[in-house]
Amino acid sequence: MDKVARDYRYVKLQVKSYFDWKAPVPVKPMSPL
Repeated sequence: MDKVARDYRYVKLQVKSYFDWKAPVPVKPMSPL
């Protein structure tokens, strides 16, 4: 379970940085599932 949570956090970070780079305007972070 730890590994899955780590991978999920990593992917979420990648998506966040991608959107941060894509959109200069601040975007509302998606609520965690």
